Amino acid sequence: MRRWVETRAEILPLAVENSNVKAQRLSFGPSRDAANAFRASLEAAAKMASPADAARVDALAARAIASILEIQVLQAPHIAESEDAAMTRMEEQMATSEVSARRGVGQMKLLLPPQAGPDLNAANAALDRFIAINADIIKLSRRNSNVRSLALTLGRKRALTAQCDDQLRGLQEALAKHAMNATR
Repeated sequence: MRRWVETRAEILPLAVENSNVKAQRLSFGPSRDAANAFRASLEAAAKMASPADAARVDALAARAIASILEIQVLQAPHIAESEDAAMTRMEEQMATSEVSARRGVGQMKLLLPPQAGPDLNAANAALDRFIAINADIIKLSRRNSNVRSLALTLGRKRALTAQCDDQLRGLQEALAKHAMNATR
């Protein structure tokens, strides 16, 4: 019984912390909003390209947007992941995608007229906001309170329940023997 109480005391704070759920909410809300703002700003800036540079600017914008989408796609598996090594690999992919997005915006700036400056600045601001939110998602995801509480619940609870069942069977057998001895 003592082990059961100790396990429950360990699981409850983890379950209440909800770090994975909080990370998921950030991913599906503010992170998505920042990514959408980034996309909208780049698309607005790309419309200002000269006809000679339009195809190259569109390709750069598409590549930068795809890089942000790659980060978004990695957020959900990162949140659900329980192994540090797998999380680290995903974070490395995210960092590579961030560099690609920033490079695309920088190259667009060289090809676009000065009038595109406000849209490019808005894109950079949205990208900075997206990356900051992604860092919060990673931090919460690494805390992994929901994943750990589930693992504890499924792992330890099962083992403790089996131990309790064994002890109860032993008590029932002892009581049964005692009851038979008392009636003689």
